[in-house]
Amino acid sequence: MSNFFIKLSKFLELFDEKKRNSILKNIEDLDGIGLSQITSIKSFCSNKKNKEIIFSLVKELKIQDAKLLNKNGKFSGKNIMFTGDLKKMSRSEAKSLVEENGGKVLGFYFKKIKFFW
Repeated sequence: MSNFFIKLSKFLELFDEKKRNSILKNIEDLDGIGLSQITSIKSFCSNKKNKEIIFSLVKELKIQDAKLLNKNGKFSGKNIMFTGDLKKMSRSEAKSLVEENGGKVLGFYFKKIKFFW
């Protein structure tokens, strides 16, 4: 959904009743967004107190617009999963690098399982 709200101003339009329904109709088509999420977003953004809090936070925070991802990068259309230790960078740095180059990082974590025989 972050790719949908590239600019803060687009996100803040959710709090404008006239624009909200149009935006919610568009995000219905995003992968992983269903009716319950749409209903929750609508309810949250319709609440006057929530709107006041969000707008006061926006005044205090320095929110940058999202970077557009390189859809033609080295990892374009690829799903990447990191396993084991990374020696030259952190996992979050590696994830950013993959995403900036068009890839998607899969977030599957294994738990250590002990077997007793």
